[in-house]
Amino acid sequence: MSGLTDSLAGWQDRLPRKTVSVALILLLLVAEWFLPAKIVGFGMSMVFFLVGGAFLLVLGVRVWPALLVLLCYAPFAAYLRFGGFSNLQSLFKDIFALGIFGLWALGVLAKREKLVGTPLDLPILLFVLLAALNVLRAPTLLRGVLAFKIFFTYVPTYFLVVQCPPSRKQLRVVLWALLVTGTLAALYGLSQYTEGGVTQNLAVEGTRFDPEAGYAPTVALSNWRGGQVRAFSTFSHASVFALFLAMCLALGLGLERTASGWGKVALGVILLPLAAAVPTTLARTGWIGVLLAMLTLFLISASGSARVRLLVTVALVALAFSLAGPVVKSTLSWTGSVQDASWQTRPGLLYWAARMTFIERPEGCGMGVLPDAAALASRVTKAYEPPNTCFWHGYPLQSADTVAFSIGVQMGALGVLLYLWIFVLIWKHGLGIYRELSDPFLKGVAAGILGYLAAMTFSNFFAGSPSAYPVVDFYFWLFVGALMSLKRVEGAVAR
Repeated sequence: MSGLTDSLAGWQDRLPRKTVSVALILLLLVAEWFLPAKIVGFGMSMVFFLVGGAFLLVLGVRVWPALLVLLCYAPFAAYLRFGGFSNLQSLFKDIFALGIFGLWALGVLAKREKLVGTPLDLPILLFVLLAALNVLRAPTLLRGVLAFKIFFTYVPTYFLVVQCPPSRKQLRVVLWALLVTGTLAALYGLSQYTEGGVTQNLAVEGTRFDPEAGYAPTVALSNWRGGQVRAFSTFSHASVFALFLAMCLALGLGLERTASGWGKVALGVILLPLAAAVPTTLARTGWIGVLLAMLTLFLISASGSARVRLLVTVALVALAFSLAGPVVKSTLSWTGSVQDASWQTRPGLLYWAARMTFIERPEGCGMGVLPDAAALASRVTKAYEPPNTCFWHGYPLQSADTVAFSIGVQMGALGVLLYLWIFVLIWKHGLGIYRELSDPFLKGVAAGILGYLAAMTFSNFFAGSPSAYPVVDFYFWLFVGALMSLKRVEGAVAR
């Protein structure tokens, strides 16, 4: 084994990076020249994978340039997928992310580098281990593995960022690139809202299996709901788009605190379409997340008395809102849709899900029992998979439309408690890191990430759809890792 690692360690020294990159690209071109029919037979997805593989090999173990490519591609992944690519292409973002982690891990093994520990390591590893054990209790092994993939594909991103923290310059480039990308997605969402009607024919995520009609390869995705148009931009779900906008707004507001001159002007231009697009989603998760982000940014920087006054005001408004009941639709007519009924019944759903998780079925039902894994399995096998195989008194267990309780249905009470532990540690150490930072830019970044985490905490425990989880968790784990690394980034700047 030592001979293998020594040879790997010396490989990059013997062959310059540019030589290796050019050689690999030439090999890909030769393969395409001699096997054009084969590549075309696989469809555009294969060409897409070749281009992505070339990018990955050229970037090599340069973690942040590779993450930057993935970060800017992710918002448009669903749009490209729905443009006619095969099921294989729906895994491209996952494979690219795992490829970055794999190349980095190979380099660590070759160089025998020492790893950095964080307070989140133990709960995350226990969480992953518990999920792996519950794969054994899945309805089928395929559904268990697919459910595991949904939840944990991007967890390695956290460890990758912690072990390879960005420089101050890299962090600035990443944030500005994300904000520009978010602005493009927001402008497209605004144009959707203006045009209305059916916007896409879906070939992958929207596919449904009809036992009588057979496997339907394409269905229409409409952005009409409850008689109103809702924008989802390049995403497959309006709530996902809303969470993405909330993230961009939180990070932008964090940067705005330390920007000056033309920087403030540029941020204002960027934030305007982001803010304008939030109400067009008709997703309460998004605009409540934006409000929570702004509240968090204020609380962590305001004086003690101002915090108390603000908290009392927010508590009174929340109480009045919760007691409004039937008048919610009339008081919030600009978001009046069938989601109003969902919002008014949310407390009952959460109570029911908590009772199922902690009293009726504390052991959980195993990974893969929920509709998302069943839908993925149907696409893979081209055969119908029943969405629910976990019942209580004849009633199919669901997830109460929250990520936390979808974990509870599959992994039981212990899974929810581990997930809660992770969030408690994120907030505890994240707030501590914010207070310890002295660099204005990094302090603003920490504030923006904490604002984004406020939106994600609300979404994952109280309002968000579990179907949104695999789309937004890449950003979640990336920025949690960045938050936990900011003290080391500041130390590198000081040195």
